[in-house]
Amino acid sequence: MKRFPILLGTASLIVLAACSHEQAAVTRGIGVYPGNPDESAAPSLVKGDGTYRNIALGRVTYQSSSYDYNLTSQLITDGIAGVGPVAYIDLTAGGKLVDKPNHEKLFDGKPDSRINFDVADPTIKVDFCGMPVAADRIEILGSASFPEGKDKAASLSVQASADGTAWTELGKAPAAKLFAPPTPPRSYNMGAPVEEGPSPVIFLYDYKEPAADPNPAIPFQLVNPGVRTVNRTISCVIDLKDAAAYESYCFAFILPEARSFSLHTVNYYKDGKLLDVLPSTKFVSAWRSAGAANEWVSVDLGFKSSFDKLVFQWLNPASSGEVFVSDDAKAWKSVAKVASAADFSEVKLAKAAEGRYVKVAFDASADGRPLDPRARPRGRSPQ
Repeated sequence: MKRFPILLGTASLIVLAACSHEQAAVTRGIGVYPGNPDESAAPSLVKGDGTYRNIALGRVTYQSSSYDYNLTSQLITDGIAGVGPVAYIDLTAGGKLVDKPNHEKLFDGKPDSRINFDVADPTIKVDFCGMPVAADRIEILGSASFPEGKDKAASLSVQASADGTAWTELGKAPAAKLFAPPTPPRSYNMGAPVEEGPSPVIFLYDYKEPAADPNPAIPFQLVNPGVRTVNRTISCVIDLKDAAAYESYCFAFILPEARSFSLHTVNYYKDGKLLDVLPSTKFVSAWRSAGAANEWVSVDLGFKSSFDKLVFQWLNPASSGEVFVSDDAKAWKSVAKVASAADFSEVKLAKAAEGRYVKVAFDASADGRPLDPRARPRGRSPQ
């Protein structure tokens, strides 16, 4: 009698095992689309044939940082040589660099991507690094709030520079041109119309006036908060005196006693056409670090591979650094040290190193600016 449950359990295991084996043959895994292997056009990673080559080509990379969301470390292994200066935007407000998530908000064409600026120093400088902009008209959109009567003294001066040193005023706007016309206050009719003659409502009961409340409620009253705040919409178009190509533009706002100040759009026009000034329109294949010291980039080679040389193409080189190798991206072993920027063009190892992951740590850039390298480990992947 006790044998049947045991035999039944054994049979169940056999059936389940068969189902699992069949499932493994027809699906790429839970949550993987498409599930049918025959419907997938995705490439498969296979071991190499041992040919001496650039084993980092097209491989996944990791980085310590990136200057923006365009110049990322993935571009150092795409096999495209970076030619010319990289294009990026530096946005400075009150003498301080605006953080990376807000670098391009004024130029993305979205009115909801607004930047709030410090009213204590409302001077904004835009540097189109590596991509000078030639415009004959600029449109500025945003908002500001003032104590009542103080907005009339506001103004804006637009200046430009080709080298960031010598500045030329291209146009200005007083308060009458800087702000859109104020919106008239809305009127509300809080009372119901009064009908002449007797009321058409017939009461079927005797209405009596309620007795006076000995403890009447205190009516709600608005207390004058003081000086009223006026919100003004910044909507200004300035025709520039000079349509030459400038790399730097400065917007010097004068906003006396402003309580808040924000912008959401700065549009550049040439011959009536809106210019696309985003750096993504000027592609240069290069990684640019956010800082100038203690940066690193690593490459996942896919398999444990051997290499004996790293070739770098620099747009802005590092002064020194070190090369590491690892099998798990956790425990790193140093395989080479680089003492100068001249030695960073081609780093030859004393003996071939092996590992799946290669990391290059950069101590500092040669000129104090962020790094712009491209790395190509030369070696063999396993057969």
